Amino acid sequence: SSSGLNWYLWRRRSGNSDVTEARELALRQLGAKELQECSSSGWWPLAYYLMESDSKRALKLTKLRIKSEPGLYSESHLLALALEEENESLADQTLARMKKLAKGKDSAEGDWNSQYVEAIDAIVNAKSNDEIPKDFLDELLKDYSATMGWYDASYFFSRILQTKGFVEY
Repeated sequence: SSSGLNWYLWRRRSGNSDVTEARELALRQLGAKELQECSSSGWWPLAYYLMESDSKRALKLTKLRIKSEPGLYSESHLLALALEEENESLADQTLARMKKLAKGKDSAEGDWNSQYVEAIDAIVNAKSNDEIPKDFLDELLKDYSATMGWYDASYFFSRILQTKGFVEY
């Protein structure tokens, strides 16, 4: 059951300052040793690390997950973390890998992947709010041919927009 982690995440999202008990239940559920070693499978530990503002472990876990689950989803997490940590080299390397991944697909899925990476690239390289392709982002989020769900794409767009200081969109 994910009730301990769900309770913890809800308490953090709702701004509740007393998360001690919820944190203990989440750690019990996730496995404290696995969390400390970044060896837990799945993406739930990443949510925990992000809520705890533990970017070092979040980055380590994401790099491990990319080895076992390569793809745009994993790379999008890594790009967001690299940008948050202001690690330009890692961000550039990750974006380059994302561009290669997007070009390697055929069919409608490949088209969406290419457009998704194009949108991410535009956000990353934008110098002003006017350079954000808002209509393009909206159209991408309405396209249901994507392998990545609209909610995942929306999360990555908003996380990277916020990291880059574009909070108006």
